[in-house]
Amino acid sequence: MIKLICIDMDGTLLGDEFSIPGQNLEVLKHAVEAGVEIALVSGRPFNIARYFADLIHPKVHVIATNGTYFRYNQAVYEKSLNAEQMERIYTVAAKHHLVIHFKGRNKVISNEWIEESHPYKRTNPKLKEEDKMEFIENADLNKVLEGQSNDIYKALIFRADKVLEENLIQAKLELKQYEDLEVVSSHPCNFEVMRGGTSKGEAVRELSAYLGIKRDEIMCIGDNENDISMIRYGALGIAMGNGTEEIKAAADYITDTNINAGVAKAVQKFVLQKDVMEME
Repeated sequence: MIKLICIDMDGTLLGDEFSIPGQNLEVLKHAVEAGVEIALVSGRPFNIARYFADLIHPKVHVIATNGTYFRYNQAVYEKSLNAEQMERIYTVAAKHHLVIHFKGRNKVISNEWIEESHPYKRTNPKLKEEDKMEFIENADLNKVLEGQSNDIYKALIFRADKVLEENLIQAKLELKQYEDLEVVSSHPCNFEVMRGGTSKGEAVRELSAYLGIKRDEIMCIGDNENDISMIRYGALGIAMGNGTEEIKAAADYITDTNINAGVAKAVQKFVLQKDVMEME
């Protein structure tokens, strides 16, 4: 019996326009009402992910920045990057002319300007005043290090316009050589860097221990490389129809795409045990 559902956000829970499809909202609300625990397990900063969790139900848990930060009652689980690691990441990314977003619970530090159309900036006005994101932009290395105080959990690195894909590949390979860093991709045009030993799967294990839920009672849903650790950890791993071939190979079941409410259909089938045809 599934007691905990862990769901990636981008490419999984969210459909078009950085929003949750109505079918996903409805089915997940039913799951919460049925007593099932739900966790959004995202690469997004905590405060952004918390906003979407609350749209479903205040009881929904949030594991943020690729498994490096969550809160449960009075307990805080956090795995931050130190200053030396941040300097190393910045140096490699800048050498290859890549954009870097260092992310904390309520902060983004970027070496470029962040467009007003960015999903974080579009969501920020909807957050409570005390939860709003801070943006530190066009930051050089010194400004990056000044802006961190042991509360940066992840670096997202991606290509700017006209920068060759080869630059991204080389930077990723270079940073993967360091044993104290965890390097995965969440999209073909990016990769993410966290403290070594951290992953979505490890964070799911930690949260489930707090909740008193066994591994064979967990279902995980995702679409990309950074979701594979939790797909493999859960008793039931679900890949999205729009997911990569790598995650599909690791999954127990492949559901519909994110724009066709694949999350709702998987939860209906395996948790609420209703025929997915009712949703067509």
